Amino acid sequence: MRGRLVLRAYGRLVELVADEYVLEMARERLPDSYRPGRGQVERSWEVCPGDLNWRASVNGEHLGARPDADTALEAALSDLELWVAEHARQFVFLHAGCVAREGRAIVLPGFTYTGKTAIVEALGKAGADYYSDEYAPVDSRGFVRPYPRPLSRRYGAIGVDRQRPADLGFTVGTSPARVVLVALLRFDAASGWDIAPLSRARTILGLLESAVPAQSRPQESLAAIERATEHTRAIKGTRGEAEETAALLLEMLSS
Repeated sequence: MRGRLVLRAYGRLVELVADEYVLEMARERLPDSYRPGRGQVERSWEVCPGDLNWRASVNGEHLGARPDADTALEAALSDLELWVAEHARQFVFLHAGCVAREGRAIVLPGFTYTGKTAIVEALGKAGADYYSDEYAPVDSRGFVRPYPRPLSRRYGAIGVDRQRPADLGFTVGTSPARVVLVALLRFDAASGWDIAPLSRARTILGLLESAVPAQSRPQESLAAIERATEHTRAIKGTRGEAEETAALLLEMLSS
């Protein structure tokens, strides 16, 4: 049976149209900040079966054919989340992993396939509160908010394996956190942990590169990042394995 899921998130009203069991998958996949809504939706995504595959679309525009419902839903929700991230009201979304301890946050900027999830998972296992492995919403005060969707491990061109934070034994953050440490790291097994401090100006530039609405809302993005970095230490460089990196980052957070 077909149905529709209308959701309000970050000041936007969107919907997903799909079979009921696909909508249930979507509810489990999206963070709690996506709540049931009512009214005229701004944008509509659809997941539907075809003769040979599944199709995802937005406002009737084809997003791609997928071999099954799960990967078609992933295509639709990835596009939905990105649209909300770009058009969120009163928030600037960063492409970043994020954890916190006692209201002090570590932000790990980076786009998909840069290893954010591996580090965030290691940090969660080391006792940090889980905020997100993909998006870090920055509010009007410059604080980062939780965006606790299931962690995603990607495989192949379109495959994604997702695990709920609770299943990993993580504590999920519930309160805004001050950004204390920004770490712009890339994996390099040979170099390992090799970092240098960043000035505030370079930190702001680095975060602007990961700001989802940097092109569509440049002034708002810059203002939010400036507020977020008022009390921030930042580093840039290479890292080794995720577990070692997590231990070093938590040590820096505590110092």
